[in-house]
Amino acid sequence: MWPCIAISGSSYFASGFSFWLRNLSPRIDIVIQDEIGKEITSPRMLRYMGKKSIPAMSQEVFSRLYYPRMNIEEPNEECFRIRIKEPSLEGVHLSSCQKLLELIQKSGRVVLPACIHTAQLALYGNEIGLDLKISGSLNEEAPKEFLEQVNLVLNEKKLIADEPVSVGQEDICKPGHVIFEAPYGWKTEAKIYPYFDENITQWAAYFSLLVVGMRENIGRPESLWVIEDPGERIFFYKGSPRAVSSVKVSLTRDSYCRLLLSKRTKRIVGIFCSIDARESSLLGDIYSSFVEKSEPCKMMPEIAVTESELFKENKLLRALVASWFKLCWG
Repeated sequence: MWPCIAISGSSYFASGFSFWLRNLSPRIDIVIQDEIGKEITSPRMLRYMGKKSIPAMSQEVFSRLYYPRMNIEEPNEECFRIRIKEPSLEGVHLSSCQKLLELIQKSGRVVLPACIHTAQLALYGNEIGLDLKISGSLNEEAPKEFLEQVNLVLNEKKLIADEPVSVGQEDICKPGHVIFEAPYGWKTEAKIYPYFDENITQWAAYFSLLVVGMRENIGRPESLWVIEDPGERIFFYKGSPRAVSSVKVSLTRDSYCRLLLSKRTKRIVGIFCSIDARESSLLGDIYSSFVEKSEPCKMMPEIAVTESELFKENKLLRALVASWFKLCWG
């Protein structure tokens, strides 16, 4: 008998989770406990703020592709349960692009606490003239060069304000929180930070594999940090922020990466890249080069980023996903 899985808390996570579940089995009973809006958007789709259209998935397409049971407050049968709490701004989810835009426009000047979520929101908002600032410089547990370059961009665009945070805005900097419970009592939790598509898709794939009982070779996802300065640069970091040494690699005249090294373990422990936005295709190529390809069954959930907004055009990642399904599933 195929399991039931009940999902609540985030339409975007539910759509990503349903995508992987349906690829793993057409028979899993998917139950959506929340009301799904007319359109399902993601945090990274904030890059389309102010544009005529957002490449969102409609409720109709979602239902046709994944055929879930919708708006079921409490399923009668025992189900796996997954609950998601998103970062939010005055109760509006980070993935609710249109509502978030309307809230900020209505509020006028908004000063948010400094974190990667708000830095990205400020950069996207700056493109359409929103009066949106962050209070102070970005100070995260990330490589020094990543923080320096992002803060430099924020300063140049005058997006850092020496002002107190607007009242009630702290939740926007919290991680996404996922609780996964099995019907036989087992439970696990995860924090998704930064809460952007490239990390959400990995966790959606990870939990879908747990539902079908596939735990071998599957590690918990490692966060990607991506800041997009629209039309200018993309800053990318993956791995350990505590590397003590590095090697710089020039990719093109305007793009480079730095391999982060550990002298103690004698290993490459991460990578930081600064990529010209005109060469954004490099992002997927660089990321895929760090995926373990010699043992395809160890590629998940890393290659699940191919379903996210910034990586969806990368053909190699899509080929790796197809290879995984052929070799490691079914």
